[in-house]
Amino acid sequence: MEYNEPMAPETGPLFETTIWSTIRAAQAGHGTALNEVLLRYRPPVVQFFKRCGLSPEDAEDVAQDVLLALVDARVLDRADRSRGRFRNLLIAVCRNTLNKRRRERAALKRGGGRSGVSLHACAAPDERSCEGLLAAAENDESFDRSWVAHLLRLAMDRLKAEHADCFRVMDLYLTTDQSYEDIARALGKTKSIVDYHVRFAKQKLATYLRAEMASYSSSLEEYEEELRHLSAYLSMDR
Repeated sequence: MEYNEPMAPETGPLFETTIWSTIRAAQAGHGTALNEVLLRYRPPVVQFFKRCGLSPEDAEDVAQDVLLALVDARVLDRADRSRGRFRNLLIAVCRNTLNKRRRERAALKRGGGRSGVSLHACAAPDERSCEGLLAAAENDESFDRSWVAHLLRLAMDRLKAEHADCFRVMDLYLTTDQSYEDIARALGKTKSIVDYHVRFAKQKLATYLRAEMASYSSSLEEYEEELRHLSAYLSMDR
């Protein structure tokens, strides 16, 4: 899919309630908000750690610590809306946690197996490390690819919930090499209907992806920058 036309989010007052407000609610002890952060952003973090070479089990464990560190007040006090994109902050926390985990393992090897600092303690930055953590918040291609794949999964989930017939066609279109004729036979539809569903699904997915990006952007400028950056990784063509 190409993003050549302007893509402002669809509706409503823009950027008044974003991921930042959800994270601050989690920081304040609201369990629902914390669960929302953990459930919504865990998949791309786990995938990033798998790409970094961690086992699935270790990736899950470290992702939990990353997301708990994300609601640490010392990070949030510095990561206000003017400091940069939410995705970049998440990248920085992932790197910080992974580096500390590796240092901890190296220390355990040097110490002959003696217990070291807990991973949870490593995930929470101290005052001196916060500024460096935020300064390191730059793009990471591996993380960006995981992030875009996650956004597309969220968009496909919404397509499935709202337009089930289109989802079934688009799922086969994206996950197999079947022709329109093959998809039509498999689903008992005509080729023209399959063509219509694919075109309609692409339009809806583009809308859903814009809405997902707007949900963690704190301004129109940030949203447009995010859209420009991530469009390089977005494709709904085979």
